[in-house]
Amino acid sequence: MEKLQGKDRIKSMKCALVMDMGAFGVMNSKITFVPPMKMFNETTMTMGQQTMQSYMVTDGVFMEMGMINPDGTRAPMKFSDYDPAQNSMAGSFNMFSDEGVRFTEAADIKADPADPLFQKADGTPLDNLGLVSIKGNQGEQSFEIFVDPTNYHLVAMKMYKEEALFMEMSQIEHQDIGDGIVYPVGYKVHIDTAAMGNPNGPAMDMDMKMSDVVINEEIDDSTFHFTSKAAE
Repeated sequence: MEKLQGKDRIKSMKCALVMDMGAFGVMNSKITFVPPMKMFNETTMTMGQQTMQSYMVTDGVFMEMGMINPDGTRAPMKFSDYDPAQNSMAGSFNMFSDEGVRFTEAADIKADPADPLFQKADGTPLDNLGLVSIKGNQGEQSFEIFVDPTNYHLVAMKMYKEEALFMEMSQIEHQDIGDGIVYPVGYKVHIDTAAMGNPNGPAMDMDMKMSDVVINEEIDDSTFHFTSKAAE
C-alpha cells in the first residue's frame, strides 16, 4: 500500500495537527517528522480558560519531553530511551507506514453497514463495504486494518494490547499531499484507556485533522536536539 499510494516517497513532513477531544480540550500541534521515527512536536493544550504549552522531541533512539515556558524556553521533565509504544503521536504517523510492521493474515470481508466503524460522519455506510481485512503486529501491539481494494485506502483500524481492543480509527479522509502522495489527513479515534492498562481511565473520542502539510523539505538535524540528558 505504501508504494501504491506513494508514502514510501515521504522523506520528511511538516504539518499542523488539531486534536479535538471534546470535554477534555483541544490540542494544536506543529509537527516535524522524518521517517521512520524522528519527530519534533510543539503542542498548545486548551481546556476551558486554561492553556499550556509542551513539547516532545525524539531522534528515534532517545526522547525528551517537557513544558514550554512563557518566554519560549524549554523546561524538560524527562529524558529516556525512546519507546515508540509510549509515544502515541509518533505512533500515529508510523501506523501509516510499513516500518516495523509484520502482516500475518489477509481476507476479503463484507463490512457491516450498521457498524459505526464502517460509516461516514453522517451515519451512512461507506460507499464500498467489500473490504480487505489485514491483521498483523507492530512491536507488542496487534492490529486489524480494513482497506478498500478499489483504491488501497485505509478506511478503518483496530488496535489491541494483548487481547484487549484499546483503539479504533474510522472516518478516514485521504488527500493528495503533493507529488501524487495520498495520505490520511483526517480521522476519528476512539480510545479505551482502561484496555490500555488504566482501570479507572475514561474512554476518549478524538477528531484529528492535519493541515498545512509540506513534504520532502530538507530538515536540519538540529531540529531534533535535546535540552537536557538528565534522566529521571
